[in-house]
Amino acid sequence: MTDVDLARSEGEVRVHVAHDEAVRLVCPECGQAVPGYDTRRRQWRHLDTCQLRTRLVADVPR
Repeated sequence: MTDVDLARSEGEVRVHVAHDEAVRLVCPECGQAVPGYDTRRRQWRHLDTCQLRTRLVADVPR
């Protein structure tokens, strides 16, 4: 977890998650360690926190 944003006006909590650079990325097909070449920002809805919507936000490597 890198940051938490509380947006009361929007009724939302955003939890920002980051990939640990010390952990190598692995190909899901062959199991070889591979370099990630870009990322895509994604958001997921999580269980509510104190009646606020909770969103997980992460840059997912490809």
